[in-house]
Amino acid sequence: MADAGITEKLSLLHPYITVHNGVDSVVELQNSTKQLPVDRWEKLIEGVKNLGIHVVQIGTSNETRLPGVDWDLRGETTFSELCFILKDALLHIDTEGGLVHMARAANKKSIVLFGPTSPDFFAYPQNINLVATECSNCWWVTNDWLRECPLGKETTCMDTIDISAIPDIVKNELKLSRARSFQLVTKSLFSKKFVEDEADLVDSIHTAAGLVDEGLGTHAADMTSGPYVHASKKWEYPFAVKCLENHFGSLKGLKVADIGSGRGALVFGLAQKGAEASVFDIDYQWDNQGDPGIEDRFLALGNRFANISFGSIFNIPANSGEYDAVICISVIEHIIHKRVAIQELLRLLKVGGMLVLTFDLVDARQNHQHLFDGIRKEIFEAASLDHHIGALCGEAHLFTPEEIAENARHIHDAGVLGIPEGMTVGGIALIRTQ
Repeated sequence: MADAGITEKLSLLHPYITVHNGVDSVVELQNSTKQLPVDRWEKLIEGVKNLGIHVVQIGTSNETRLPGVDWDLRGETTFSELCFILKDALLHIDTEGGLVHMARAANKKSIVLFGPTSPDFFAYPQNINLVATECSNCWWVTNDWLRECPLGKETTCMDTIDISAIPDIVKNELKLSRARSFQLVTKSLFSKKFVEDEADLVDSIHTAAGLVDEGLGTHAADMTSGPYVHASKKWEYPFAVKCLENHFGSLKGLKVADIGSGRGALVFGLAQKGAEASVFDIDYQWDNQGDPGIEDRFLALGNRFANISFGSIFNIPANSGEYDAVICISVIEHIIHKRVAIQELLRLLKVGGMLVLTFDLVDARQNHQHLFDGIRKEIFEAASLDHHIGALCGEAHLFTPEEIAENARHIHDAGVLGIPEGMTVGGIALIRTQ
């Protein structure tokens, strides 16, 4: 996991693009046929900055600093930090090379400049690939093609790439990014009455997973096949289902992604209602009680009802706009870099699609350091929830500290297992309107 320092500082530069002009370290970095001349980079960067977009240079410390960049991070990042920086950028601009592949792995679009190397071999169709207009694709025509033009020209094919359109390409991406909008349609805090009113739904989710509900004071788990329902999920799961039903009418045929749920039983309830459900998580072993084989047994069972696969909340292996609904149940408190994760959840939504997010909440006026148990990393409070979620949908205040404190007393009185005193759970549903 990347340290929050660099990525939090970069959030202040939004929107930004990343640029890189490196090449294989086995050659002289200042004189490769793959590199765009520095004076052309200077014009490119100037054109981008005229749009009000910041430019961040990434790469290794021995690569040439490009004129005009706002932040030079050459040699200053770990591999993990570099992934986050690329993920959070508006675009990445680079000559064909390794960081383009990293950006693609992070579902980030790049503008890629092709000279000696082959776009037919290296180009991704998701990227904007600009190819030299003269004498391109000469890789390995000679053994020294990376250092010297095989035809002996002083001006390489990289000089013939038309970079004049790049600012307009960036401008269009910025326009598309800013056009995406989201509307808050539901917000709620834990309610024992809601759990009681939706007892049939709670029971049906348990039954679909082969579990028995014994109330808020207990978790339910089958350590043979793997599914579980933690006590607070007896509110969170029906909250998510009702949000979807209220918006879509029916779950039948609905394409739903459940992110970070592990062996959670909700996917079985979604499948029972006819949804085409997918689960993405990096760990199906958690809380295995010393039985690592539970992962394989759960995957075997789950894949009979849905698509259970591996994927990080920061980088889900799915196309943008692929899902009608995205659900993320009590995951967000277990991570830092929340903004990047939330943007990744929203990336998956079609226009008209719904994100349902539930989370732990605390009253910031009280000392809650004891709640960070090694599993919870960063718990929402009223202000941070408004910062991360309210700002997305134009809501100034989702919950007040007083509401959170009162609800924390309510959930404690209800005896919900696994929720420490001073904490509660809440949920929101957003619709992507454009």
